[in-house]
Amino acid sequence: MSETAKLTEIVTWPGINEMCRQLGISLNRGYSLVWCGRLAAQKIGGQWRVSPRAIEKYSAEREARRHGQRN
Repeated sequence: MSETAKLTEIVTWPGINEMCRQLGISLNRGYSLVWCGRLAAQKIGGQWRVSPRAIEKYSAEREARRHGQRN
């Protein structure tokens, strides 16, 4: 995949605000997850974009923890 194609894909990733809305978490928690590396993200033009796969994985892990399951 070319660098332009990668950048074009990343630009379509949700921003932190959208990610927080999807996960039902606070903006502070969202930034914390990105800054500590828990969620894969890229900063593009001053805005963080979060990997949809990382959001899905985090959501599934969080749901499993809620139900007492460990992967």
